Amino acid sequence: MPDLFSISAWREFTTKHGSKFMWTMIIIFGASLVLTYGVGNMGRMGQNGGDANASGDSQIATINGRPVLLRSFQLVARRARGAAGEQTAEQQGQALQAIVIQEVLAQEAEKRNLHADDALVDKTLNDERENVVGKNVSEAQWSSYVTQVYDMNLNQYRDYVARQLLGAAVAEDYKKDIKVTDEEAKNQSAEAKLRFILIRNLDRSMVAPSPKMARLLPEPEAKKRAEELQAKVKAGADFAALAKQFSGDAASQAKGGDLDWKKEYAVMAGRGDALGYGEEFDVAVHKTQKGGVTDVIHVKGFLPGYAFAQVVDRRNTLPKDFDVKKVIDTIKSTRAQEKFKEEMGALVDGAKVVVTDPEIKAYYGYFQYKQAEQKQMFAQFSAMQGTKNTSKIPTPEEVQKILAEVEQDFEALNKTKKEDATVSIVLANILKLKRFAAGVTPQQRDQIRDRIITLFEIGLKGTEDPAIRRELADFYKVKKNFDKAAEHYKMASRLSMANPPTDANGAQSAISDHQTFELNFKAIKKPELAAEERKLRNDLIKLQLDLKKKEAEELKAKAAATALPPIGAPIPAPTAPKPVSGGNTAPPQKR
Repeated sequence: MPDLFSISAWREFTTKHGSKFMWTMIIIFGASLVLTYGVGNMGRMGQNGGDANASGDSQIATINGRPVLLRSFQLVARRARGAAGEQTAEQQGQALQAIVIQEVLAQEAEKRNLHADDALVDKTLNDERENVVGKNVSEAQWSSYVTQVYDMNLNQYRDYVARQLLGAAVAEDYKKDIKVTDEEAKNQSAEAKLRFILIRNLDRSMVAPSPKMARLLPEPEAKKRAEELQAKVKAGADFAALAKQFSGDAASQAKGGDLDWKKEYAVMAGRGDALGYGEEFDVAVHKTQKGGVTDVIHVKGFLPGYAFAQVVDRRNTLPKDFDVKKVIDTIKSTRAQEKFKEEMGALVDGAKVVVTDPEIKAYYGYFQYKQAEQKQMFAQFSAMQGTKNTSKIPTPEEVQKILAEVEQDFEALNKTKKEDATVSIVLANILKLKRFAAGVTPQQRDQIRDRIITLFEIGLKGTEDPAIRRELADFYKVKKNFDKAAEHYKMASRLSMANPPTDANGAQSAISDHQTFELNFKAIKKPELAAEERKLRNDLIKLQLDLKKKEAEELKAKAAATALPPIGAPIPAPTAPKPVSGGNTAPPQKR
């Protein structure tokens, strides 16, 4: 699930359309899910729905003590599209998470005595009416659309949209307390010209240096080297010569460490890192006078190490249309976004959600487990990049506790929904994680494997998934049930060719796939099927050659079409457009 509080994704959109509309888009959490997943009544729980006749007034959960009715959940969840399995489970859980966000936001707005702006509600409704239904639709057509899509009348839908837009009111409330000076606004155009040396850190680097670059050093040595070079620069040594010899930053090394002109501040972004080497490096540059040399800074990211810079020059040319009030307002909006992200994220993380419906509880738990995994991965990435991470990061023990509860919920659900494809597939994938856990004996491992086989076979009755078929075939191969392994490998092979490759890269991927199928058929003693795969692979190799030839010809033709004529060659006269057959070739009349 994407971070619903993320700011970066909306930054460019805000520039084009204005911050107020951006707030509209960010805050319509529930509506965005409904519109994204599309339309189509899929029963109480989606594709593998439970009791479609259950009362919409029944309570399925509480959020900070407030009840959540089944009808509210259905509004989002029934429109979730996806193949049975993990995708459906996550979408169902995400549907409840959207409701949690809505409710927490509503509770915060209520605490602050805030209400959605009527003009913004009207604009949001009118935009949907014109852009989705049509500009010239009648009131009856609009009402019919709202009823079909949202199962509400017009008044109910207006109240629903107003609830989604409470976030704009909360954001404006945050914005009131934010102070921005004229100097900060003017700094938006401030630039610094730097010379830069980076001593790469061997222990943490994710990108190998080019042959021309200095070798990577262990962390203590990297820091020591950077400090030695900084001292030499301060003593008057040739910065360019040192950068070319020692710097591990390819972008500047060839130019003697020259970074050219760079924006020095990133107030709009709501954080540091305007210069690209982390907030600490930005601060070091800010406090260094023109001609001076910064402290040695520990740089994180894909090129970690120790760096310093010389501030060669500074400039600040304000745009001709610079309006300090508008810039200050934009900065305030951006900082309000950051505050909103942090505070609402904390409120959502801290919300007490008690789910009483067993099926929804299982899916919501699975969604929470996947979210916990993603948060851990994102935290690791943020740490490497040196970027700020305000989310609460679950510990490995907390993740395992969530997984144990999810397994328990799905085991209970499996007893009442033995033929449900989603329940079977998700439970099988959970058991896969247990198979090689510490303390599991070989006998237990085989028992878990056999259970996974049974669950996957049930799952494939309700959906089709080539990846599951391959896994199932691999399990059967280990069990030496070669006929069943062949059955699933063969089906997976056929499915892989349902959409033949249309470019050379796709053909190469298909060639590799069918080479693997061929080897698997040989391993399970099915030579005739291996021969079929070999023939198919040879056909794909021929197809790849044809596709490469076609792509080369297209590239050559494109290059010829865009090539400039040689210097001195006559420029051909423009060709007059041909009249459209049967059409009016007279020039359009001015109105």
